[in-house]
Amino acid sequence: MKIATGISVMKRAESNPNFLKQRITFTEADNLHVAQTLTDETLQAGKSYTINELLERMLRHSDNHATFLLNKACGIETLRKTYNDFGITMPRDANYQITIHQYVRFFKALFFATYLSQENSELLMNLLSQSGYRDWETDRKST
Repeated sequence: MKIATGISVMKRAESNPNFLKQRITFTEADNLHVAQTLTDETLQAGKSYTINELLERMLRHSDNHATFLLNKACGIETLRKTYNDFGITMPRDANYQITIHQYVRFFKALFFATYLSQENSELLMNLLSQSGYRDWETDRKST
């Protein structure tokens, strides 16, 4: 779901270039109190972050708090439009599951730059390629 959020952020930035520079303050009320496997420090309550910084934290470090703030910044209608444009039902809860065929739609759109500009598609793919998550081998062996 973080890829759909990233695509929504960049789609919004294409119509409003200053969107990525907007700052959002992370508050204690935004703290989801969920376990995270971050490779970097977590967001600090009371500190503000640019949309661009949150995008990087979400995609490079799989930060759930950054995702939450970006979803709020994009708004439900922007997120719904992204899912609808890809022919995918928008998630309603944390138990949402997506098929591999649906997931591939997002990656194909990034690879071929069919939904976002080439520059923005490349930016998202670059961030995804820098993921600090390294337990994928353990996860793969346990399934």
